[in-house]
Formats: sequence, structure tokens, C-alpha cells
Amino acid sequence: MFSRFLLLGIIIIANSQAYAQKNLTYYPWQIDTLFIAVSPVSHFDFPENHRVVEQSIHLRINQRYLEPMSEFRFQQEENQVQIFAPSQAGDTLRISYQILPVLLSREYTFFQFDTLSSAADSTDTLSVLTPVFVNPFTEVGGNLKRSGSIVRGVNIGSNKDMTLNSGLNLQLSGNLTEDLEIVAALTDASTPIQPEGNTQTMREIDQVFIKFKSPWVRGVLGDFNLSYAGSQFASFSRKLQGVSLTGNYEGFELGGSIASTRGFFNFMNLIGQEGNQGPYQLLGKNGERDIIVLAGTERIWINGEKLVRGENNDYIIEYGNGQIIFTTRQLITSESRIEVDFEYYPAAQKYTRNVYSGLSVGRALNNDLNFRISYYHESDDPEKILESEQILSEEEKQIIKDAGDDPMAAAVSGATYVGENLGYYVKIDTVLNASGYSYYKYKGKLLGDYMVSFSAVGPQRGDYRREGLGYYQWVGIGRGDFLPIELLPLPNKQELVDIQVNYRLQEKLSINAEAAVSQLDKNTLSEIADTDNQGNAFNVTADLEQTAIAIGETNLGTIGVSVDGKYIDKKFQPIDRLNQPDFTKYWNLLPETEKTNQEQSVELKSIYLPWTWMTLKGGIGTFRRQNFNSMRYFGDAGWDQIDWFRGIFRYELIKSNQDQTRNDWQRVKSDINKDIGIIQPAVLLEREERKNIASDNLISGFSFLDLG
Repeated sequence: MFSRFLLLGIIIIANSQAYAQKNLTYYPWQIDTLFIAVSPVSHFDFPENHRVVEQSIHLRINQRYLEPMSEFRFQQEENQVQIFAPSQAGDTLRISYQILPVLLSREYTFFQFDTLSSAADSTDTLSVLTPVFVNPFTEVGGNLKRSGSIVRGVNIGSNKDMTLNSGLNLQLSGNLTEDLEIVAALTDASTPIQPEGNTQTMREIDQVFIKFKSPWVRGVLGDFNLSYAGSQFASFSRKLQGVSLTGNYEGFELGGSIASTRGFFNFMNLIGQEGNQGPYQLLGKNGERDIIVLAGTERIWINGEKLVRGENNDYIIEYGNGQIIFTTRQLITSESRIEVDFEYYPAAQKYTRNVYSGLSVGRALNNDLNFRISYYHESDDPEKILESEQILSEEEKQIIKDAGDDPMAAAVSGATYVGENLGYYVKIDTVLNASGYSYYKYKGKLLGDYMVSFSAVGPQRGDYRREGLGYYQWVGIGRGDFLPIELLPLPNKQELVDIQVNYRLQEKLSINAEAAVSQLDKNTLSEIADTDNQGNAFNVTADLEQTAIAIGETNLGTIGVSVDGKYIDKKFQPIDRLNQPDFTKYWNLLPETEKTNQEQSVELKSIYLPWTWMTLKGGIGTFRRQNFNSMRYFGDAGWDQIDWFRGIFRYELIKSNQDQTRNDWQRVKSDINKDIGIIQPAVLLEREERKNIASDNLISGFSFLDLG
């Protein structure tokens, strides 16, 4: 038993020391810039008094970052970096790195080396002890299962030295003690490889975590998925890296997480193109095309039906560029309503992104009263810059501060004068609309005077069009999609508090109330336009579970009723998807009503079972969003009686109007079938009719009937 605690103490101390070393306060970034004049550069010598942090070294030739090990390698003994990447005269090499705050010696020892000697007549005996490896897991958890692998590899290529690569993959599972169970995956390897999105299941090769569970507490350290469900306004799922703990005691549960992520959540509504299976491009919140989708975070629906990933299923996805291709099992037409939820890395991300969350669940009044309180916080930290990025200058901070919530206002010039015949672009001065105007014209490598970076600003909002990799052409003011600017990312913060209470009035009658408050600050460095940051949402639901009804001794079956009312403020910002898939079709929303979240809705639904083999459903609902109104009616009848027919009949009518336009959508669907031996004859009917009416005149519509 003592050895178990001793080993646990050693692990804690070792981790604390490793953590302390990892969090040394380094000196600020050092930046050296070299202009290559004659021949390619093969190495760079750091100053003698600089003890360089190897993981902080970043090299860039012109605008391209070099890959460690394959294009450059740090030689600690020589205090230099070897460069394998090709370069030409006129190129610019920029090296950024951090140094340790103290000058460390090459070697440290507790004792001086000495030679043992013994007099010839000495009776002392010198014993040589053979080292013996002791398995640390022998005394800790006799049933602890271990598995893993060690990888060794050699890279050999032209114009570079041979390099040795190695990796460790270790899995542990089992009980440390009688009440403490752990599962761990530890990997000592760094790889930029994303899993391929062409299979239904995937194994993420960079997962590092330790999970533990006991009767009173459970948690995870490392990579984990944080998921809150069961709420109208606070349900979400995130891929994080940090620590999450959950404890429970006598019916009460309390949990919290502290983590970091570079991922952002976004959802997109796409309209299918007739006969086009893809690729369909996913974009970031601000329309960015250069994104990396986090593997396994995508959820895709077509016409309300959730799809399954895999080349033998419904779709495949390229995580590296955010493109989706649908298989022949899911044919795309112009009527395909495609909805996608996903998390992504934006190319312009500059700051570390922190996440804090909390959840409390409890019961009272003999379990008749249940409550749930959740909190979520996600924010950028402008004081902590990602390793590959440069620290914000005071001028850049002021630009962001003055931009308010407008990302286009936080822009700096993307053009840099590098000297005659050292760039790609030339500056053209001309007269446009009786005033001076300048634009940049692409000339080719080492034929121009400027290096120019372009940013996508949206269709018909820019002056340039992309013609190829690194090649942009001026097409006129407001006729392109790009501008010669660099957008400074705005640090944002999002918070949400949600309170949910459920009270059971009687055995089968309950009331559920939920209230949520959101806070979205699109620019934490600016106080401009902060009056619209907060929004509210409320939901009240009354449920009568299926209850038997009778007149005298005559059983009339069972009936269930639910009433739901919801209000969502215009400024409310959810953490994840707010509405159910195919919400547009559910209420027959018009395109111009989908740009705001403000809404009020009330729905009444009922279910009646006169016999066990028959089910009748019906409901009515009203929905309002600004000047848009919708009324929805539906009814279902289903029966399944032994030795008789099985069938279902559905009817739905949605009447919506906006301003002077009315839209009616009627849908009918039935399916009647019967098993006769090994065959099942069936009659299928599906009919839809839609009318768009303005001032009592039919201006558009469609109708179809499918019978088989």
C-alpha cells in the first residue's frame, strides 16, 4: 500500500516539475530578418548568449512558413539552425524565436567525477551492482492493462541530412485502487495529419488524455469532448483540451471544465445544385474559405434527415479544406436543403482561446422538483498570442480598439515595398472619377517592387479577383471579392447562463420552465457598440403524459397533451444550433425572415390511442418573427393490427404571410402495406402543393403528386 502512495507521489511531483519547466517565463520574441543577396542560405547562427527554446523557432521565406525537420533543423550543440529549403537571391528570410531568461551551462552535476582507489592491503571490498529495471505498474493496480507501441523512422532526401523520427503510443486501462478506475492514452509524437473523412468511424491519432472514475467523482485531463444536452438554449458540443471534473453526492451533481480551443462553431444552410454532388465549400463565420474543419465535428442533414459519413454511406469530407462531396446514395437536386454544423480552425486565428464551463443538477421535494444551472464562457485572450503569430503592436491594438464590432474596420495595408525587382507587384497610379487612385498589378516573381497580401471581403465588396495562387488582378471598384489589406482578428467573448426548472404537479402532469441570458462581445478591446451584447430567451412547457380515460367502466383509451411557448430575443446568441434541422420547412419561413433570431412561438400537440393498435396525433402552432407570421396544422393517423393492414396517413398545412404576400404549403403522405408471406405489397401516396399569393393574385407555386 505504501509503495502505491509513493509511486503516486512521484508521479505528482514529476508532473509538477514538468509543468513548472513548461511554464518558464521566456524573454519576448526575438526576430532576425535576412535578405538573401547572392547564394542560398544553408544555416543561421544564433547569438552566443542566446539559449534558444527549440519549440519556439519559426522560419519564413517570404510569406511561406518552413516545416521543422523536413526544411530546417535546430542544432543545439552548435547553437544554429540548418536550413534545407531552397532559396534564391532576393528572398527574405525571417527567423523568430524565444530565449531562456538565464544563461544555462551545458552540464550540471551534484558531485565531481572521481576515481576509486584501494590500498593493496585494504580489507574493503568494492561491489559492483548490476542495474535492475523495476516495473512501476507491478505494485499499482494488479489488473492494469497496458498496450502501446514505439515507432522509429528515418527520413532521407536530397539536399538535406538524414533525420531520425520517433514516437511513443501508450494505452492504460484498469483499476488503480478498488474504487478508482482509469483509462489513459499517451502519445509522445507531433503530427499535423488530420483523419480522413471517408469512413463512418475514425480514430484520432493525436488524442492524449487521462480519464478517471470513482463512485463520487469522474474527470478527464487532456483532450476531451464537452457536451451539454437536454436544454432548449444551452445544448452544445465542443472539442477541447484541458481538464473536466464532475462530482455527485446524494442526488446532486456539480461539474466544471477549464480548457482551451482554437475551434469556432458555425452552421451553414446550403441549397443543392441539380446533379452536382460536390464539392460544397464550408465557410467560417466571417466568410473565410481558408479553414480547417475539426475532424468528426461535422453534422449534416438533408431535408431534415441526418446523414452518415463514409464513401459507402452518404458523404465524404476533406477536413483540410472544408469541402463536402455527397455519394450516389444521396442524390442532390435543386430541392435539397443542406444543413451543416461544424467546428473549424480559421486561418486568421491569432489568439489563444479559453473555455470555462459549469453545470449543477439537483433534486428536491421528494424528487418532484428538478433544477439545472449551466454556464459557458468562451473568449479570445489578446495578451496570449499563438506561437506562430507576432505580438500585437500598440498601433494594431489601437486599430482594433477603434474598429468596434466591424471586422472590416480592423484592417492594415497588405502592401509592403521590398525594393526594385524584389517583389511580385507594381503600384499603378491613375485618375479615377476625377481623383487620384492607386492599385497593384501583378508582374511575376522578382519583377515587381511590392509584396502584397490580399483578404477576402465578400462578393462584390472588393476590387480584385483571384486568378491563381498568389496572383490577384484588379477588376474595378466593387467588382471583385478581395482587397489588398490584412484583417486584424477581433478578440471576442461569448457567455451564456441557463436555468431550467421542472416541477411535477401530479403523477403524469409536469411543468418545465427555462430561461437563458447570453452575452456576445465581438471585440473585447473596444467599448464601441457594446449596447447590443446581451440577449434573453424563455421557454415554458406543460406536459400531460398519456393518461387513461373512461366513461363509467368503458375504456376510451389513453390521451396525452403538451403545450409549448417560446420567446427568443433578437440579440440572443446561442452557443450551438438553436433550432431543429429543417426548421425553415417546419414553419415555411421565407428567405428574408432567416436573418434574425427574434421569434415567438406557441404549439399545442396531442396524442390519442383509442386502441393499442391505433395512434392519432394532431396539433396546431403559431410562429412570429418580426413582420412574418405562420400558422401550422398537422394530423397523423397510424394503425398496425395483426392480420390486417398497416398504414400511416399524414396531413400538414402551413399558412404564412409577410407584408402583402401569403404563402400556403400543403403536404399529404400515406403508406398502406400488408405482409403476405415473404412479400409486402404497398400503396404509397405523396402530394405537395405550394402557392405564393400577393394581393389575392397567384404569383408563383408548385404542385406534385407521387403515387406508387
